[in-house]
Amino acid sequence: MKNNSAVADCTIIGVPKEKGLDGLVAFIKLKAQQNITASALITAINKQLLDNNFEPLSFLGIVSNLPVGSTGKVLKRKLREQYQDILICAEHNLDSKGLHDFAYAAHIKVPVRS
Repeated sequence: MKNNSAVADCTIIGVPKEKGLDGLVAFIKLKAQQNITASALITAINKQLLDNNFEPLSFLGIVSNLPVGSTGKVLKRKLREQYQDILICAEHNLDSKGLHDFAYAAHIKVPVRS
């Protein structure tokens, strides 16, 4: 993903999905002045992953910043919390969560929380 010319930084987390498997969720910070949609990115990245026999992404979110700790490592726990918020309020204002755009992979069923 970092090889994509629009991507400044990124990270992947695993989240539970059906049948006890983990789904791959990517959070991406774009380089300045990039105007690409999450839908276009997930399509391009998943094609590349599948062409190389890797598991495709279930979800991709474009964020303004990735949360990092004092050591400079991405705080994946915070991203998991953010992803749960996205599932709960996907139709509301996600910009308040720092998410500017998001896309689900075409083959993924969106989980519904009760």
